[in-house]
Amino acid sequence: MLASEGGVAEVSDHYPDLLRYVGKMGLYPKTKFKVLSIEPFNGPIKIKVGSSEHILGSGAAQYVFVTEVQGSTAEAV
Repeated sequence: MLASEGGVAEVSDHYPDLLRYVGKMGLYPKTKFKVLSIEPFNGPIKIKVGSSEHILGSGAAQYVFVTEVQGSTAEAV
């Protein structure tokens, strides 16, 4: 799933700290991003938001819902 592109549909607001964490990465609804790599065994996900690259843990990624994913059938980053 390298270099798949998508957009953030929603970020769960169940955890305020998580909202701040992904907000620092620039992950807000309607934000476009690119998945650069996904490590195996629930490892972290390397993403690119704008010109910045970030590492998103699988625990946090499960609360980021995406749309417009090209080249993948994933429902979450």
